[in-house]
Amino acid sequence: MPRKRIHVETTRAQAFTAATAKGYFDKVIRTWEYQQGRDFVNIEAAAVMDINETTFGEIRRGKRQAQLMQCLAIARYLKVPVEEVLRAEGYPDVQALQQWVEADTTPRHPGEQKYVLDMLRVALHAPDWVRTGSDNPFKQQAELMLCSELDTYTKAVYYADAVYNWGHNRDHNIPRAQRQTDEIMALTSRG
Repeated sequence: MPRKRIHVETTRAQAFTAATAKGYFDKVIRTWEYQQGRDFVNIEAAAVMDINETTFGEIRRGKRQAQLMQCLAIARYLKVPVEEVLRAEGYPDVQALQQWVEADTTPRHPGEQKYVLDMLRVALHAPDWVRTGSDNPFKQQAELMLCSELDTYTKAVYYADAVYNWGHNRDHNIPRAQRQTDEIMALTSRG
């Protein structure tokens, strides 16, 4: 009997709705205008994000789904978490990666899968990681991995590596299956 595999890419297409994206961008842009004390200008924003003005306008109105790297540029320009933009555009975020890894039945080293799940839990629940700004190089690497075109498991592994490296500033050549996650998991208990 063939094994069932969950494809996050199929749920992305199902999850994307123009109303969700438009409502999200309207709310975020109003917040941006309030914080900046000026009107939001599509031409200016598109130029800074290096996105075609027409394309950005269509993304903003929910007429077009943003590509992954466009989501990253939009998040950085609007100073919002990239996970929010990805969710609004129907792409998997860290929580979706965690669910996918938990449900994945592909034979893998159990230590590696545990490591990946532990690090994704840290990314979701560790107060220090959640509050880490996008200017942190480890957070930037994690955001790049989340917005990459890699397959879902590889994306989860690289995201987990970024979180691990953030928590452990030592030799990064230890095989994933042998990495100790007890120390970094203690971060989740810090309130």
